[in-house]
Amino acid sequence: MAELGDEGEYSEAIVNGFIFAFLCLLAGCLIMNHMIGHKYHPKYISEAGAVVAVGLVISGIVRLVLHREAKDWLRGISPTVFFIGFLPPIIFNSGYTLRRKVFLYYFVPIVFYAVIGTFLSSLFVGLSLYALAQAHLSYSLSMAECLAFGALISATDPVSVLAVFEQLKVDPLMFYLVFGESVLNDAVALVLFNIFSKFVGTEAFTTASMGFAIVDFLIIFFGSMAVGFLFGCLSALLFKHIDLRHSIYEMGVYLLLAYIPSLFGTAIELSGIVCILFTGMFSRHYTHRNLSVKGQALAFFIFSLLAVLSETAVFLELGLSVFSGEKEYFHPLLIIWTLLLILIGRALNIYPISFLVNRFTSVKVGRNVQHMLWFAGLRGAMAYACSKQFSNVFGNQPIIEATTMVIVLITVFGFGTFTITMLEKMEIPLGVPATDAVNLSENQSRILALEEKYLVPLLQRPLEFSSQATPWSPNYRGRHGHDQEEGGKEGGPGDAVPSAPELSPVPYPRNPGERLRRESSGEGFMANDHIDRLFGYNARGSIEMSASGAGIAEGDGDDGQESQRNVI
Repeated sequence: MAELGDEGEYSEAIVNGFIFAFLCLLAGCLIMNHMIGHKYHPKYISEAGAVVAVGLVISGIVRLVLHREAKDWLRGISPTVFFIGFLPPIIFNSGYTLRRKVFLYYFVPIVFYAVIGTFLSSLFVGLSLYALAQAHLSYSLSMAECLAFGALISATDPVSVLAVFEQLKVDPLMFYLVFGESVLNDAVALVLFNIFSKFVGTEAFTTASMGFAIVDFLIIFFGSMAVGFLFGCLSALLFKHIDLRHSIYEMGVYLLLAYIPSLFGTAIELSGIVCILFTGMFSRHYTHRNLSVKGQALAFFIFSLLAVLSETAVFLELGLSVFSGEKEYFHPLLIIWTLLLILIGRALNIYPISFLVNRFTSVKVGRNVQHMLWFAGLRGAMAYACSKQFSNVFGNQPIIEATTMVIVLITVFGFGTFTITMLEKMEIPLGVPATDAVNLSENQSRILALEEKYLVPLLQRPLEFSSQATPWSPNYRGRHGHDQEEGGKEGGPGDAVPSAPELSPVPYPRNPGERLRRESSGEGFMANDHIDRLFGYNARGSIEMSASGAGIAEGDGDDGQESQRNVI
């Protein structure tokens, strides 16, 4: 099956026709998602599932009408387009919307689930598939192929679940564990996939090979993290010392600096996806507040927009590809065993690690929360993208892609559809106020204090010389007649985190249709021009941003105050 991005396979007319039809469908899917996520809120229809369903229906119709010629119109998008065009915006936005203080509070559980859990799940699925193949109970794959497949199919993408979580305002513990784990899980799974893929077609995978793979993983993951931190700091220093007043140039430079780390990491044989993830995290904290107020709002808008378009395109392409392959690529035994093993592997990730988290950390993960974490392990964009890049040395790439496609369809429709029902059964708290406390430990507070003392002055403009003072910064409140102490200073463990509306110096707008208003000069946005549901969606689902400028500037680091709920 030829793919968009391959040269010389099809006439220009066919390629243009495919792109035209794809863009029309993409526009229709965005309108449909708006109806689902912001108007009708159907209980059993998720946005990701609806997009896949549209692609699946169109794919089926084309197959019935065109028969053998269907593959000319239902060809997939090449792996190069996926990994250079679609995945970077999705991953960057995930890091950009990950709140620093809340992430730090849940850091140990998130790392346990995302790193240790993903590693265990990958090995379990891969080794089990190899054992089944050796026993002639499943499709025959080499050891390296099984491990690479186990890694890619362990990448979770709970897009539908997170959308429901934000709409229903679930318990913050539940929300941040699922979101934080999914962000790092993608990075870990991709690094493991790339490492195991190196062994496909080589000599037998031995114990020594496993040791090499572990060392390679540590080098690539932490090296990529360092590259992300470096680019985040360079971006902050650039915007600290160069005042780009014009929004077009400001956003142009910021967008390029956000994208370059992915290509740089790939060029030096690290993980471009991990690089751009941590670039997003550090850019949000250090660079974001060096932008103008208008630039801060535009940054959220642009990154969210690109992520939404990319993720919707991936799910649409997945649906369109269902009927494009040949029947011999679908192996029922491999699909059934893979589905069973990923469910067991997810359980081996969640339950033992939850026991360790409850035993050795201050975060307590209840039994029902554990069940919900297991349930939230949907497969999606990352797994499907990796399957398109699977090594084809032994001619098994189409089989792995077909198997991954079916697994994604089953989890998106089977699990994403019943998220609300599962929340009700598990009695997960809903409608939790965004003002719940973040009880940072003494060590965590010390880390933030050291950062504020050394890194923040180095990388950020002093507030008194900054033009982007925000409604929740001390300087802004002082200039507008508010007591600088009214919101509370940077506190120790247990201090409550006020919501954005509490910090706002003007009435909180209740009209969902209110948007940013330009001041009469057209230069930037007024500080009291708040955002109410402006961005309405992000790469991980229909997660609405809180109003009052939380989408303009985060505020953690100005006076230690930030909204408890993620502004995604």
